[in-house]
Amino acid sequence: MADLHKLKPNDLRQWYRRWYAPNNAVLVVVGDVQPENVFAQVEQYFGSLKERKQADHQDISEPETHEKPSFATLKGNTKQPMMMLAYCVPHLQKMDEKLPYVPDTLTNVLDGHSVARFSQRLVRGSQVAQNIGTGYSLLARQPQMWIISASPANGVDLAQLKAALKKKRLLM
Repeated sequence: MADLHKLKPNDLRQWYRRWYAPNNAVLVVVGDVQPENVFAQVEQYFGSLKERKQADHQDISEPETHEKPSFATLKGNTKQPMMMLAYCVPHLQKMDEKLPYVPDTLTNVLDGHSVARFSQRLVRGSQVAQNIGTGYSLLARQPQMWIISASPANGVDLAQLKAALKKKRLLM
């Protein structure tokens, strides 16, 4: 709240100009609606708004590595295979850091509820996964891994599941 009390009207205007534009917005419509009516209303109320160049975002891509990935096969008392993909990600060291919230947010978008993208697109949609989940701890004190664990659906091998996971359309 202290930050909000320090804001001046011009600070808010600059924030608005920097981030609020149709090309940086998401409109969510919920309920029993007619899509044609919704699109017409969106055009009526927002159609005149012009796209604006957005401020550069922080590059959070993982550095390229030329090392070959390592794979391990473990045998157990199960017939169902399972795979895990792990990525080194930043962890929260000071409360004013912002970057560690990215994998936390990504975890919530991709996993954790019935309309999350992994469940929607890989379990129920293309049906390449029997189950899939992510793991990340924002508040852990040691360096972190962002982990995807998944089991392929019947008739799908691990290579097919891995290829489906790496498709960019899951993140859009």
